[in-house]
Amino acid sequence: MNKEEVRKQVRQILEDRFNFSEQEGVCDADFLHHDLGMDSLDNVDFIKDLEQHYGFEIADHESRLIAQMTVGDVVNFVYGKLSK
Repeated sequence: MNKEEVRKQVRQILEDRFNFSEQEGVCDADFLHHDLGMDSLDNVDFIKDLEQHYGFEIADHESRLIAQMTVGDVVNFVYGKLSK
């Protein structure tokens, strides 16, 4: 899987989770907490979505880091996990 495919999938997961319309969309520079309004419960759900979709486990310390990331950072994180 290439990075662009991961980007599209991560954006789709976020758009589905938060019911964004196509016009609202999600961009790489959006911070999960600040720009998308994710709270701690949203983060837990998002982490579960990523784990189920990609078939890997995200450690607790990684999930705390993800909460402060941008969408682009999450794409890089997921791509890195898949590349191992």
